[in-house]
Amino acid sequence: VGYEAMNAAAAKAKKVWAAYPNVQVVRELVLTEDDLEDYILPFVEGPVQATWPGRQFYSTFYEATSKDLEAGTLGGWLQTKPCQPHMVLIDSTRFAHLGIMATLFHSANIGISNTTVFVVENDFWEHEG
Repeated sequence: VGYEAMNAAAAKAKKVWAAYPNVQVVRELVLTEDDLEDYILPFVEGPVQATWPGRQFYSTFYEATSKDLEAGTLGGWLQTKPCQPHMVLIDSTRFAHLGIMATLFHSANIGISNTTVFVVENDFWEHEG
């Protein structure tokens, strides 16, 4: 199962994986509302500015999640359970990684174990100058 909550990205992912009947792309966040509030919102950081990559930009983005779900501009909270994953690749918007991992660990019936491998993209950088 591949998860892509953003409409355009979900449509693109479905086209890419269409030839593989064993791959399902769902329009869902790998996230619960509680984990968004507990593991993402408190950890948003960066320069204090409303434009990318500022703290206010990401705070506004994540605080609008419930409204975006209601409006249909994002898919829903995690509903579709994957098969027991041996590997989890997390490539998400900035600051969401911890919330995604928390949701996976909190969802006992997903089957995350001490042998599950997590591959997480690094989207942070240090500005030299």
